[in-house]
Amino acid sequence: MLSVDRRQFLKLGAMGASLAAAGLVGCLKPARSAKSNVLFIAIDDLNSWIGCLGHLREGLPVARTPNLDRLAGQGLLFTNAHTPVPWCMPARNALFVGQYANQTGMYIDERLRDRMPSVQTLPQHFMQHGYTALASGKLFHDTQREAQSWHELEIFARPPSQKPRAEKLNQVTGLKAGDTLDWGQIADPETEFADAKIADRTIEHLQSRHNTPFFIAAGFRFPHLPWYLPKTLLDLYPTESISLPWVKEDDLDDVPEAGRRMAFSSPFGGSLDYTQSDHYLITRSNAWKKAVQAFLAAITFADTQLGRVMEALDASPYAESTHVVLWSDNGFHLGEKLHWRKFTLWDQATRVPMMIRSADRRAAGRVVDQPVSLVDIYPTLVDMCGLSPPAHALSGESLAAYFASAEHRKTTPAYVTYGKGNDSVVDEQWRFIRYADGTEELYDHSVDPNEWTNLAGNQRLQGQRDRLLALMEAGPR
Repeated sequence: MLSVDRRQFLKLGAMGASLAAAGLVGCLKPARSAKSNVLFIAIDDLNSWIGCLGHLREGLPVARTPNLDRLAGQGLLFTNAHTPVPWCMPARNALFVGQYANQTGMYIDERLRDRMPSVQTLPQHFMQHGYTALASGKLFHDTQREAQSWHELEIFARPPSQKPRAEKLNQVTGLKAGDTLDWGQIADPETEFADAKIADRTIEHLQSRHNTPFFIAAGFRFPHLPWYLPKTLLDLYPTESISLPWVKEDDLDDVPEAGRRMAFSSPFGGSLDYTQSDHYLITRSNAWKKAVQAFLAAITFADTQLGRVMEALDASPYAESTHVVLWSDNGFHLGEKLHWRKFTLWDQATRVPMMIRSADRRAAGRVVDQPVSLVDIYPTLVDMCGLSPPAHALSGESLAAYFASAEHRKTTPAYVTYGKGNDSVVDEQWRFIRYADGTEELYDHSVDPNEWTNLAGNQRLQGQRDRLLALMEAGPR
């Protein structure tokens, strides 16, 4: 457990009391302004294979996620939400500072403070406004615990039995020993998994007495690799009933070389040899269904822990004074576009679950199809809780207006970057990709949600291509 100096904690608590007394700690409804809390939930590598997003694309497996689906029905569900970077650490850095990678320069795994030593992160900003910030699990990244952003932080790393094995459980030949792309059955009881302990600690926070507003964060580790799970969870998805995602064997024939390199060797490509790719090795070994089974089971386990946390919140005195935000840092391929893992600019890697439940349950069940980004979360929470903005400029756009009107329209698209010079822009209908070498992809999601047909060379769509390129060039730099 990491904590700040107790004198600083008491000073911040006193600051919060004075701010509350002055009416400066607000929220959506003025009547709640003194007691507006935040429950902030991250789920690692969760793609769109969840019940409430299962309608987005035909041919995808869908996990059992009753708790995610219930939360989505209690607030705003963003069906077109995207990560700023399809990679854990840079995505989280972007979210927590509210700026895109093209502005911060953080394209890869690097410590936030090495690049931005004095920036005020999202939880720090709440601390400055008198909030108690308590965290458990993976929020920034295990390699940068960012202790100054929390009053209390507990990591709950996976035990050795749940880490990559030299002898791989899935027995897929050709995958490097110790690679995290691994799955299989282990005997550990569910209570010994990191996510169960993260939920336990979050529940303790919610059951404690708080004299100041709180910002409580839980960072669940599943369904991040490896997918080692007990038999009870794997049995929820018998392999004989597993449906695999639809994949076109010639899907990459119209994709530029830069995209094919990302598909066959990640991060950042490097290979054009399909026979060395994850997809080739997994399908050759008839392991695809087993992998999908394990991924679905990992999603359901994370969903179960979410349910425990939400049950504790709703049974607590803070149920009607707490905003809930849930997000994932990036999506995940399981064979789509002949690729596995994240690390691409395609929809499976960039689209993420994102939902916000307001303290007063305003706009419950409202679905937002507008393009939004994880970078929008910082300004949204600042807006919802009535805080002054931070000293540094925020690139995102507050989404709080969606609670007031279903007709609200966001003015900016979602931007995604994977390595400097490789950019994507997403609006309500289109995805446009431009690689560092100048090659391009264009997809019309209204007729091609799987992104099977690259329209970049279609002269009849030159106007759309030019419009999206202009948005990209006018975007965050």
